[in-house]
Formats: sequence, structure tokens, C-alpha cells
Amino acid sequence: MAADHVADAAFPGDPTELAAALDALGLVPYDDPEAAAEPAITLGRLATEWGADDLALRARLVHADVLGRAGNTAGAGTIVRQVQSWAIEHGHAHLRARSERLLSAFYQRLGDTAASLEHAVRGVELLSPDALPRLRADHEMALGLALARTQSFDAARDRIRTVLRIAESTGDVRLRIAVLNNMSFIEYWAGDAEASMASARRMQRLASRHGVVLEPSFVDTLARALMLAGDYGAAERTLSPLLDADQKHFPESDDLPEVLLTLAECQRMRGDTDRASASLRRAAELCSERDLQEVMARVMQEQAAVYAAEGRFADAYVKHVEFFEASEALSTAEREARSRTLHTVFETEEAQRSSRRFREMSLRDPLTGLYNRRYVDDRLPALLARGREDATSLAVAIADLDHFKRVNDTLSHDAGDEVLRRIALMLQSAVLETGGFVARRGGEESLVVLPGLDDDAAVAACEALRRAVREHLWQPVVGDIPVTISLGVVSTDAGAATASELLTTADQRLYVSKNGGRDRVTGG
Repeated sequence: MAADHVADAAFPGDPTELAAALDALGLVPYDDPEAAAEPAITLGRLATEWGADDLALRARLVHADVLGRAGNTAGAGTIVRQVQSWAIEHGHAHLRARSERLLSAFYQRLGDTAASLEHAVRGVELLSPDALPRLRADHEMALGLALARTQSFDAARDRIRTVLRIAESTGDVRLRIAVLNNMSFIEYWAGDAEASMASARRMQRLASRHGVVLEPSFVDTLARALMLAGDYGAAERTLSPLLDADQKHFPESDDLPEVLLTLAECQRMRGDTDRASASLRRAAELCSERDLQEVMARVMQEQAAVYAAEGRFADAYVKHVEFFEASEALSTAEREARSRTLHTVFETEEAQRSSRRFREMSLRDPLTGLYNRRYVDDRLPALLARGREDATSLAVAIADLDHFKRVNDTLSHDAGDEVLRRIALMLQSAVLETGGFVARRGGEESLVVLPGLDDDAAVAACEALRRAVREHLWQPVVGDIPVTISLGVVSTDAGAATASELLTTADQRLYVSKNGGRDRVTGG
């Protein structure tokens, strides 16, 4: 998908179009990840404005993917873990599948191939059977490469063939080229020269037929296949055109040093050690300029092999020692970097959990665990607005314990607190299936909010609650003192349009219940 297609999808008119735009945006090719950055932010804002939380999180995943490809592994991992947590909590299969796919990439960048494979497997398992073919190809490709890195080559081949079938059925030429490149490299890892060469030649022919210029890394794959087949001259000729205007074709990337390293190996195998050393000097300069320490270590290793080919065994030994020390330092640095990255990701996660926990605590009554007035002021108007949009009723009831002062005065405040805690659990059970909530208004008075219930249904629910309280086994807590509640109930069917109107009417009806003898429910 090209950047201009991303721009076309930047202003969808409804959530369905927005979802389609995000599907397309999440599959921008690896050679142009930044083309997805700004559109992802734009689409995320739009999703937030529309109240589409899942689409806003899909946009965040696209942004995380861009960050990861740009080298911000910790930033990408933090976002993906947050989205994964939300997806698990809300049972959102698509977001769970995509977050697993991106966690596979996150752990691969950290060098943890086992964790990368585990998440890649989940990413495929969780993906819907109805997922877009290109999306399925992305997940299957990630799993295939993860399997190859663990040397499970047969399983890797099966996955990559699946991706090739998808690419062929959809007519996606660039995807076919990418698949054939990966097939060739997997066979190179497996040591199968013939299979590696066959896939590389198919990739070359397909690109030529459709006028596609192969990426430098794909050309390097072709050269590697030729080397594995023992045709070092053809491998060198394949790579040479890439070196004519290196700074133009390889700005700020590690592709050119990799190409030079492959070229040097070809030249050494052909016996041209002078040219091999020249290629390695050039590669080393670029590694120093671009701080490519891992590539630099392999340059040192190849230089040691060149010295050995020339019979300069003392120099080869010195260079090999340098390679070993560089590799050890690199391994230490990578371990420390991996540790810092994981610490950053999980520390951020814990901080956010703590923040949510402290916010939740600030909205709860410490004695009963019920919500408090602050929560009511925020949540009740939102539920009323949703009810108006959905044309559904909403009921509220104010519940008050009868003669509660007698419990405190006759027994103790500890006994009174235990009664309040038990009543709170009963109230919460009453709202479980409605999506409502219960809040403590102060003292022995509580508010029960029941979305979706009209007057009759709300009165019936409160009658059931009143009976449950009266029939509860209170004797171990209060002895022979009776525990009952009175309730006043009202719904939006009665004409109340605001939270204040509902609460005022419920209060008035509670007063009727109290004056009528208590242990009763008063509705409309």
C-alpha cells in the first residue's frame, strides 16, 4: 500500500469507513512505515471524537508499529501492552490478535525468539476467520519467520506457502515478492541451496516482469542464495550494481554495510582478498559512522577470515580476538538494553495500574466499597444521555436502612459497620445484570442505579431486594434486632429528564415509604 492510498483514507465518514482505513493503514509496507504515522494520529483523534474506543486503540497499534520500526522499541512495547490489556479485559478478539502480532515483533527486536514465537502463534490463533486476506498474510508471515528463527523449518515453510497462496489469490505482486524473498532466506538458514536459489530466481523474474525494483535486502538474499550454491562470481555481479550510488540508495540504514559484508565474503571465496579487504574497510567506516555495532563485529570476523586466507595467521588471530571482545561487549550491551526496555515497558504499565487503582479508590467509599458521590456526579448524567440516545429507560432507587441508629446504640458501631457492608453486597448483587451501579450517599443511605428498567420493572427489582434484606440471617450480627430497608423508586418514564430531578423524586418517594411504616417500596 502506497502513501497516497493512506492519505485517501484519512477522512472516513463513519466508523465502518474508519475501520477500513485503519485496516489499510496497519499494512503499510516496511519500506515506508512513516507514511502511516501522521494518518494514524489523525484517525485516532477521529475515533476518540466519535467515542469509538476500540478504533482509537487500533490507531494506537498502528502508531506503535511505526515507533517499533523506527527503533523506539520501549515506546512501541508500552503501547502494545496497554492495548493488549484492554483487549483482554473487554474480550475484543481483533485487538487481541493485532496486539499479539506486534508483541511478537517487540520480542524479536529484543532478541527473545522464544517469546516472539509464542506471541506470533497467538496472533494467528486469535485472528478471525473473516479477517482480510492481507491481514492474515501479515500474521502468517510473522509466524513463519518466528518458526524459522527457532529452526522449525518445515513448519515455517508451511506458513510461508500459505502467505504465498494469499498473495497469488489477491494479485498482490509486492507481497508475492516479499514472500519469495523470505522463502529464499528461510532455505538459506536451513542450508538448502537449491530451494533457496529457486525462490530467489522466482522473486527476480516476478520483479522484472512487473517492473519492480528489488529492495537492497532482497538483492542481498539473492546473492546469499548464489553463494550457498557456490556461484560466488554471480553473487558478486548481483551485488555490484547496488554500490554505484550507495549514499543515494542506502541513506542512514544498515543495508549498505550488509551488502559490502556479503560482497567481501564473495570476493574472499573467489581468492580476491585485496578487494575483499577494501570492501570490509568501507563497511567498517559506515558502521562507525552509523553506530552499527552488531554489523561491525561481523565485519571483524570476516576480516579475520580474509587474513587467514592470505596466510597471515597472526593478524587473523588478533582480528579474531577483537571480534570476540566486540561480540562479548555487544552481548552485554544488548542484555542491558533489553533489561532497560523491559523495565521501561513494565514500569510504565505498573504506574498506570497504580494510577487507575488510586483513581478508583478516590471514587469508592472506604467502608462498604460502594461508589461515592463523586462517581454519581460523573456517571449518572452519562447514563441518562446514553438512555436518551438509545431510547431506553433508566431507574434510580434510594435505599435507607430502617431504625439503623438502634443497631449502633444497642450494640456497637462495629456491628453497624458489618450491617452496612452486608447490605452493600446485596445492593451490588441486585445491579449485576443491569450494568448499573450502587453508591453510598452517606450514613445508612444508598443510591441504586438500574439502566434499562422502566417503573414496573424497577419496583419489582427493589421489592425483591427488600425481601432479601428482611429474610437475610442477621442474628449472628445483630441478635434479635430486625434489619429492613425502605426504598423510593423512579424511572425516566415518569418524565424526569435530569439527574437532579430523578434524585429529588426518589427522595420524595423514600419519604413516603418511611412514613408509611418502613420496610416497603414506593414507586410511581
